[in-house]
Amino acid sequence: MEDLGARLRQARQQRGWTLEGLSQRSGLSTGFLSQVERGQSTLSIVSLSAICRALDLRIETLFSSDRPLSEAAPVVT
Repeated sequence: MEDLGARLRQARQQRGWTLEGLSQRSGLSTGFLSQVERGQSTLSIVSLSAICRALDLRIETLFSSDRPLSEAAPVVT
């Protein structure tokens, strides 16, 4: 499974958006979004929800995988 940041970057790029565009739509800073996409920052549920709302993306689609849950990335609340 791709990491969460890579999946979010892919969703953003598929829409043709820059980090600035996603920042404006989500209310999160471009620096933070960049760190998330590069796997250098963790996401709270609130931040992930804001990004998914901006991208019109269901959160659960980011976590679909054939891997067992024990191998999945942790979710920070």
